[in-house]
Amino acid sequence: MLIVLLSAVAAASEQDEPLHWWRLGREGQPLEQGCDSLDALRQRFAGERVRALLPEGVGLHRVTLPGQRAAALRAALPYALEERLSQELDDLHIVMGPRRSDGRVSAAVVEHSVITGWTERFAQAGLRVEALLPLAALYADQAPAEGLRLIALAGVNPYCIHTEGGVFGWHAG
Repeated sequence: MLIVLLSAVAAASEQDEPLHWWRLGREGQPLEQGCDSLDALRQRFAGERVRALLPEGVGLHRVTLPGQRAAALRAALPYALEERLSQELDDLHIVMGPRRSDGRVSAAVVEHSVITGWTERFAQAGLRVEALLPLAALYADQAPAEGLRLIALAGVNPYCIHTEGGVFGWHAG
């Protein structure tokens, strides 16, 4: 699997800007890393499963919703978030996450245009994105015991990607 870290700089550019990437083995272990354009990634990893991390533009929320059925919770979620959001619900993609131990439901919110823009760019490069995930999905307190985890750092490097064996790569914002 190929994990690609998206950036606002690349999103705003008409050029095929380099993006940081990590290739994982079947058990989630990091095999290699680099920084290449989408075209270079297609040439090197044709047919590889691709997941992309959105570091910006994703709002993460927790709301209390009545009911237990997942379908009812998904239907109620946009209306529970409506007062918190400064945009029209029709312009947003809202994904329900897990119910937390305190009973609240997690939700990720991103503009449809962000998802469409990135999926089109990957498609134009000949890559199919399996999932677009918020970068926060990799924070250490939520990550599995093995594989990639994200650690927030103070100072120059806002976050680094590391494994059980130590730092594997980092990204300066």
